[in-house]
Amino acid sequence: MINVFKKTKLATSISLVCSAAIAPSFAQTAETTDKKDIEVIEVRGVLGSIKESTRMKRLATGVVDGISAEDIGKFPDTNLAESLQRITGVSIDRSNGEGSKVTVRGFGPDYNMVTLNGRTMPAASLPGGGGTPNSRAFDFANLASDSVRAVEVYKTGRADIATGGIGASINIRTARPFDNPGTKASIGAKALSDTTNRVGDDITPELSGLFSWTDEAETFGASVSASVQSRDSASTGAFVNQWRTSAYDGSIPQAADDIKLQNEPAIGQLYSMPSDLRYSIADRERTRTNAQVTLQFRPNDQLTGTLDYTYAKQELFEARAEQSIWMDNYKADLTFDDETVKTPVLYREERRDQLPRDLGLALQELNQVNENKSIGINLEYLATENLTLTFDAHDSSSKSSPDAPYGTWLNAGLGANIAKSQSVDFRNDLPIMMVEFDDVSRTNLNGNGTLDQDDVGTSILDARFSQQESDISQVRLDGLWEFEDGSIDFGVESRSMESHSLQSLTRNTMGN
Repeated sequence: MINVFKKTKLATSISLVCSAAIAPSFAQTAETTDKKDIEVIEVRGVLGSIKESTRMKRLATGVVDGISAEDIGKFPDTNLAESLQRITGVSIDRSNGEGSKVTVRGFGPDYNMVTLNGRTMPAASLPGGGGTPNSRAFDFANLASDSVRAVEVYKTGRADIATGGIGASINIRTARPFDNPGTKASIGAKALSDTTNRVGDDITPELSGLFSWTDEAETFGASVSASVQSRDSASTGAFVNQWRTSAYDGSIPQAADDIKLQNEPAIGQLYSMPSDLRYSIADRERTRTNAQVTLQFRPNDQLTGTLDYTYAKQELFEARAEQSIWMDNYKADLTFDDETVKTPVLYREERRDQLPRDLGLALQELNQVNENKSIGINLEYLATENLTLTFDAHDSSSKSSPDAPYGTWLNAGLGANIAKSQSVDFRNDLPIMMVEFDDVSRTNLNGNGTLDQDDVGTSILDARFSQQESDISQVRLDGLWEFEDGSIDFGVESRSMESHSLQSLTRNTMGN
């Protein structure tokens, strides 16, 4: 049975009205098409950035996330790491309150590969307070974001992405002239307010500029970007270097015979004891300088050449003071908390018939400079309608080194033998350190009630020289063959990587 639709008078009237409304639209379209000048509406700003990120994920093979600049010179955050933490599965490490290194899917900074325009970037950084410089984690704090166009996070492996990242491969794409044809310029000036500092300025400048130009035929283009950022800051705090955990067997090691225990752990229960307590205050200065030059040449529609040079420098200075006590013996009074792994909330040591224990005092200084350099060339050739060949070569280096003749880290400390007893109250956000004074020493058993040179048990001067330098030379030849039902990527790569670490310690110690 065939159903035949019969028009009613109402349906016929609606049809006539719609036809009358649509007809002028067709006439207007034909008239507009005949005109030479057609108005183009370009979506930019936040919406354009979201659309670009969505397009990146839609067209990518595998699990990919990304963040794009809203416009030339307008990346969402000043620091790249701060932007990356917005992506699901990405967390960041902070240094002095700023994003520094990234962790992806639980894999730390050493297990993620970072590339710049698809090129593997070397990494070099020095551990705070000295130590062996052997990190392969890229420090995003070295790069300003003003010349960055997009950051892509590849959470799954791909044949055309540099290998070496277990957690993820993170690609930083910088702005290029042909991406924004014509003459474009961006100048930025910011003022950073940081009132934590005790020396330096509360308000420090951040200046940036980007200029991009292409000729009318878009056969030649050039861009230059630069930025300078400085910051003065300070921090204060208290911390324990190490908590020593063990199972409770009914006794506390290195305790007095008449030790008082409150809320004692159960036999076999885990408990932790502090190794020390340190008060610290630090004044910091940071200056970050970035620059990039990019030249592009397109003699015809088949060939595009790109030459670029990137430079980044970060200078770090820190003046630090510490006061500390060591908590390792003569425990007299302990009160534990109610956690699964118990720790003392009240801790007290007494020297009793022993000589006073030393109170540690130290002055420390950090001087460090990080430099990153990268120069590369890229040639993209459309061999046929279906075949595209890309040649890319670069040489990049990263270096972290001392910024003072005596080394990276200087520590001048002394131990004043004045502590007859010492206590810590851990119940507050800031642990309270209490020291009972007694200046009896090996050379003056009666004491004189004054803190003088006879009370200094040990003085120490450490000068640490640490340096790490990494270099990568990479050459790639990639091909893309497109056909009706898909495409094939192929290529070959040669990569040379070198890393050199240097560490030395000069120590002068005097003691009674």
